[in-house]
Amino acid sequence: MEQIIIKSPVAVEWRVPENCLKALKPGEYLYSKTFDACNIPGIKYFIEICPNENIEDRHGQTWIYLHIENEDELKIDAKCSIFVDFQKELCL
Repeated sequence: MEQIIIKSPVAVEWRVPENCLKALKPGEYLYSKTFDACNIPGIKYFIEICPNENIEDRHGQTWIYLHIENEDELKIDAKCSIFVDFQKELCL
């Protein structure tokens, strides 16, 4: 079977007020809205942030996750760069 490679570059800026992050209890998460991959039908993605992870080996750490929803169960390889601005807001 021939492998087809489709690239779908994305950019998301997500501003989260500091007080929203501070209000989260350990293990609670914030979710961005869900986006469609512009050139791949059935692929959606969203960002999740947990500023005080509650999993044993990550306790007290901040984790940022990229979730990809894939209706057709395609094989997806993703490369991700995250930039955080800690002035007054968190920007992804």
